[in-house]
Amino acid sequence: MADANGAIPQGETSETLRDVMPTVFIALGGTGMEILLRLRRRILQHNWSGRSVMSLDEFPPARFVYFDTDTGEARESGRAAATDLLASRVAFSKGEAIQKKVDTAHYMAEIDNYSIIKEWLPKGDLDKFDTEKGAGQVRSISRLLFYHEYTHFMDLVRAQSDRVMQNVTNDTLLQSLGLKTTPQLRIVVVASSAGGTGSGAFLDVGYALRSMRAPSPHQVDLFLMLPGGYKDANKDRVFANTYAALSELEFCMLGSRNPPYVQRWTDLERPGAEVSTPYSEVYLFDRENIAGQQTGNKDDVFDMVADILFEDFGSSDFARRKRSISVNQNQHKIGRHFPQLPDWLKDGLSYSRAYSAIGQTMVMSNASVQVEEHLARNNSAMVRAFFGMALDSQQKAATTEQRDQFLQEWIRITPKAFVDDYDERARFSQAPITDFGLVDYILLRADKSSITAMISAEVEQDIAGLLGRVPDHRAWEGEVRRIVEMRQRDVDGRVGTGATYGPKGAEVAQSRAHFEAALLSRGLDDGGLYAELYRLLDDQERGGLEYTIDLVAKLHARIDDSGGGIIARLRSAEEAYAERASRLNVEQLQASIDRLQQAAQSSFLTGGGRKACEKYLNQVRDDLIAMLQARLRAIACREAVILLEHVVQFLGMPQGIDERGETRWSGLIGEFQTGRKSVRNLLSVLDEDTLRLQDALARSDGGTFFVIKDKGVEIPPEDGDAQLAWAREAFESIGGSREIFARLDSDEGRLEILGLLRSVSNKRLGQYRERIPSVIDALRQLPLLKQQRLMENLVARALPWIRTDFSRGYRPKNDQYKMLIAVDGVRSFRAEFDEMLRSRLPAQAGITSIGYEESGVPGRIICYCELAGIPLDAISSLKSEWQLSYLREQGKPDSQPLHNHVDYLRFPDPVVPDKAALEDLIGRMKLFVEGVMLGVLRFEPVRQIYEIEVARGDWNRIGSEKYLRRRGFMPNQQTQLQEQVKRRLGKLGAIEFLALAALAQWYARRVYTELRIEVDEKGATRNRGGIGFHTCLALAEQYQSQSRQVGGTLPGNLSTAEALERLQDAVPDWTVAIAGTVDDADGTEVSRDPSLSATRRATDKRAVNWSLFNEATLLRIAAGGPALEQASVQAPGPVNGASPPPAAPMPPSPRYWLFNRDGQVAGPYDASAFRILAEVGQLSPELKVCPEGSQNWVTLSEVPALERLLSPAGAAPPPPRPPSLS
Repeated sequence: MADANGAIPQGETSETLRDVMPTVFIALGGTGMEILLRLRRRILQHNWSGRSVMSLDEFPPARFVYFDTDTGEARESGRAAATDLLASRVAFSKGEAIQKKVDTAHYMAEIDNYSIIKEWLPKGDLDKFDTEKGAGQVRSISRLLFYHEYTHFMDLVRAQSDRVMQNVTNDTLLQSLGLKTTPQLRIVVVASSAGGTGSGAFLDVGYALRSMRAPSPHQVDLFLMLPGGYKDANKDRVFANTYAALSELEFCMLGSRNPPYVQRWTDLERPGAEVSTPYSEVYLFDRENIAGQQTGNKDDVFDMVADILFEDFGSSDFARRKRSISVNQNQHKIGRHFPQLPDWLKDGLSYSRAYSAIGQTMVMSNASVQVEEHLARNNSAMVRAFFGMALDSQQKAATTEQRDQFLQEWIRITPKAFVDDYDERARFSQAPITDFGLVDYILLRADKSSITAMISAEVEQDIAGLLGRVPDHRAWEGEVRRIVEMRQRDVDGRVGTGATYGPKGAEVAQSRAHFEAALLSRGLDDGGLYAELYRLLDDQERGGLEYTIDLVAKLHARIDDSGGGIIARLRSAEEAYAERASRLNVEQLQASIDRLQQAAQSSFLTGGGRKACEKYLNQVRDDLIAMLQARLRAIACREAVILLEHVVQFLGMPQGIDERGETRWSGLIGEFQTGRKSVRNLLSVLDEDTLRLQDALARSDGGTFFVIKDKGVEIPPEDGDAQLAWAREAFESIGGSREIFARLDSDEGRLEILGLLRSVSNKRLGQYRERIPSVIDALRQLPLLKQQRLMENLVARALPWIRTDFSRGYRPKNDQYKMLIAVDGVRSFRAEFDEMLRSRLPAQAGITSIGYEESGVPGRIICYCELAGIPLDAISSLKSEWQLSYLREQGKPDSQPLHNHVDYLRFPDPVVPDKAALEDLIGRMKLFVEGVMLGVLRFEPVRQIYEIEVARGDWNRIGSEKYLRRRGFMPNQQTQLQEQVKRRLGKLGAIEFLALAALAQWYARRVYTELRIEVDEKGATRNRGGIGFHTCLALAEQYQSQSRQVGGTLPGNLSTAEALERLQDAVPDWTVAIAGTVDDADGTEVSRDPSLSATRRATDKRAVNWSLFNEATLLRIAAGGPALEQASVQAPGPVNGASPPPAAPMPPSPRYWLFNRDGQVAGPYDASAFRILAEVGQLSPELKVCPEGSQNWVTLSEVPALERLLSPAGAAPPPPRPPSLS
């Protein structure tokens, strides 16, 4: 069925099978649910080579998983279940969904028992949240649910992946749909950055999917909606969530592995070693695009993305071209984005450019929608024809004659006046009695003999037997009375026995019961009322649904009308027959018996004797027969009333008034009404489909879907008889109305019927699609201004849907764009409209070219656009709104965590700093590095933070390097640090400044070691230094300048360059290592590649050894001589601001790797670092250490140099393999 959003049947029945990529779609949270429900609807609505899909199980190339913390019903917005026929089929089944709340209170209370979760769970009052309705915009709650449901989730994904890859099993079904699958598995994750579930789980999901082995996905793609559509729901939190999510995404897409985003999900499950990033492709979209086009309705964006995903199945050539585009666009995603910076800082900052943005528009001709509207209208017309339901209010009604004829034929309701010749013979006066043929029918036995005739014959036999058996006529009177009493009991039964009737009366009741059983049988093959009325319902020429309901209602009224209905008349007839029998008994029968008695007692001479007795005996016989027949007819009338009362109950009883103002019935009328309601609901859905398409015909420009108002296609009205024949063809496999009603009672049955109707409409009317004129012709019919407006919307609204400002520095190149237009008659279209389309491309976007693809679908244009290789900083809202909201939310004292890790500082700012922010960052970095080199800042290895001495012996924490980069110094601490650095530098001479320059250069080379990166798709590499690298080089220049300003001479003919080189080579001789600082800088900035030589890998920072940092020693080293004394390799004994420490250093000590209580390998540390650990109670005899350069772990108590430092502590876990030294 066509859809106004664009899921229009193609109608092709090509023998060529279309290639599609087997795909598992995963909805994370509400946004993913909304988009994938729309995709599911398009699959169900589409015509797949002439076939409709009844359920998603019948579409093998796609399987779905829905994951959400919201346990409420998953329903597509803007659709009511009561009128949405596809709602149940579009909805995710229980086997596809994981909708769970997570018991945050339990995890927070028992966190020490969940070490895997404790590794990352941020601090916050998560136990205060009721997660029944979702994650409450707290991302870490969603991540917690993913860990909780990890095994269930992955089992479901594997099962769905296995199903979608079963091309052999699915071959027959695939061919019937005109499809075949490729051997590669694709997984698509759809989520939003704004809320809780999707924003919190999408990175773990990506890593888990890419680590999946059986089956292994060829690609894992992310479609991530940005927060523009959700800013009305707690805007600051929504924007802050997005900023945090994109910060983490940036960290992951840079391939950061030290530290990793996720260590493990279970004791056995962790990301694959080869998985560097969570997604193959990341597609971003929002409610505003790069051309400034905006929509206030996020449903427009949902529909657009659903259309994009659907086209991967709907058009083989178009989907193949899109996949080719994706492969080609990868060249723009390799390497990193280096923003424009001052020359001295060139390449100092870098960002991932692994992101793409997407957009798509669809234009349909009026004719194509008109044809689909005609097919949709035909579906409704077929149903109306089959059930005899007129389009207007003039429904077919049963006439009085038709009602009476039915009653005569089926219930023998034929009025009949009672006539008995006895009345004339006996001169008995009787008021007229009228009953119905039903009474006579009930008085028939199974062999069609009359019960009244039978009792007449029996009475005659009784009298004849009396004459033969009793010769004395004087004894006849007593015998006659016995016969009368016997026959009365035979009809009415004996008083006091509890029986309703005697044997003859019971025969009447049995005859009625037999007739009733046949009449009211509910079998369609039993020939009763039920079967006949359904037959009449299915007889569209003579009856139909509305007609049959009207007829049955009129039958009911005719039978049960209290004022003159058949039941009332039968009751009157019963009374009349009972009164007749009573009169006959009293006035005739008893008088005849009395005369028989008198004649028996009299002689012939007085009028008595045998002859007279015989005469009176015959009268007794006739009177008794007349009386008994009257009693039987009274009984028959009573049984007829019972029968008709049961018929009335069978037909139904009024139950009140329904919402349409119509009487609601029980019984058969109620069954028909229920069926009619189901049919009306079906018609409502079919008519709604038609109305949606009619609305599309009249739809103005909006969203990403447009209709060309062309002249349309001339379609003659369909013949009603033909539509009836088509309806019978559609329902032939089901049966009649009763079976159809049963089908309509379930969602599955309704979809089956809908599919049958669509199939027949496609079969009988599909040829109209061939009459759809070329979209080019439709465009030519438009006035020039409208044509230009449409072409502008076609490309402008297809441009990627992210908000950008390319004037801020980043500007994409044309080849980063791929705009593809799929149209029928592509050569003609391109020749005629390419220039117009390219002229409508916005100049500020940087796109200048358009590609074209033959679609083979008349009357439709699809314009798809992808922008590849952009940094997140290209999104203008990231800095203008989202970062500010992030900072506001972080600054709230009661704010819940934004990030998914307790150490949120590991995640970089995805925003390129402006000039002021960059200068501030560089200033902080210079001050920090100076403080570390000069020993003003002391490193605390347990907490991994730096401290400053604010008074003698009083050290305050200032934070880690990552914290200082991100948040900066507290003002008072910054002032103290500046003053202490200034005092240290103020006492230095030229050679000391030159040594500091050498140390700064060494920092650039060995601490902030340049990263080796790929620069093109061929694998070419170059070294790139980060902000720390360039800051240290700038410091080196500054110190050299200060050295020149102070003045001084170098020994002999030694040049400054030679002195610098020698001082740098000898840095370990006149400085001390600061153990544990090697991980200060992020792995995305410095080189830690274990495959590189030690000199190309970052190492710990070093601070000057003040005992050797003097003019004599430094000049000797610069001249190439040895130091006066060996340099000490000790922990960076911090120096307060007053003066350098006077004591000589200890001899150099070896360093050791430490396997700590948390099960982590730390270090390597020297003895001074272990002393600090001992002071804070972090050492115990059982802890394992491994000497640097060794492969053997030993207990700490086995190392004499460390044994003296021991303090009692808890036991540690067994050690792992020693870390690699390469």
